This record gives sequence, structure tokens and C-alpha cells, in this order.
Amino acid sequence: MTHNQAQELIKFLCNEIAKSNYSNAGKIFPLPLVQATSVGIHEIIEAILRSYADAISLQNQKKQSIFHQAIVYHREKVFNLICQVESRTIFLSQLDKSKNNALHLAGYMAPQQQLYQLYKCNENCIGLR
Repeated sequence: MTHNQAQELIKFLCNEIAKSNYSNAGKIFPLPLVQATSVGIHEIIEAILRSYADAISLQNQKKQSIFHQAIVYHREKVFNLICQVESRTIFLSQLDKSKNNALHLAGYMAPQQQLYQLYKCNENCIGLR
């Protein structure tokens, strides 16, 4: 199976899950969403978000969104999805179970280059310049 075929299969499966039982999709998608975020497979995350828009607000046990998790796992491609989301400031300011927002998590864990990238994205999100 090629990469493109795998992507098409993932899109198909996500669409079928969302179409067949939209109310249960919120119970089905959290685990693959967390797993895809932790290993940085942004194509799976995009497929889930396109088929089930409510997935954007799903959280893990620590009350972290996929964007918080992307910071924790240093997954730049996943985090870059936040710049495509209109309500991105909500996710950046959202507090997890330990009362950390996205900037706290980045400060704790990220190398200097990632901190600069997060600062630039945050600057664009809130309209600084």
C-alpha cells in the first residue's frame, strides 16, 4: 500500500465513522487523535478534523487539547495546524489539569527555536506587530 492509498483509506474511514454515527464519533476519535498527535502524524489529525469538526475540542486525561499535546511531544506539523484554525486563541489560552496553557508548556519543554516559533504564531493570533 502506498502512502497516498493509506491517506485515502484514513479519510474514507474517518468519513464513514462520522457519517454512520456522529454522536459516537466523540467516543471513537479521541484515542487515534491522541496517538497521531504523540507521534506527529498530521495527516490523520487533519482527516479526523475534516470529518468530525468537534474533534478540535477533544481533550486527553490531562485536559489538554491536541495543540497542547503537540507542544508536549514537540510535533511542529501538528502544532502548525493551529494557525489554520480560526478559534486558535481559545486553544492557546486553554488551561490543562495542571493549570498550564500552551505557552507554559512550550516554556517548560521547547528548545529556543520552538519558543520563537510559538511566539511568532501567538503574535499573529492576537494581532501584535
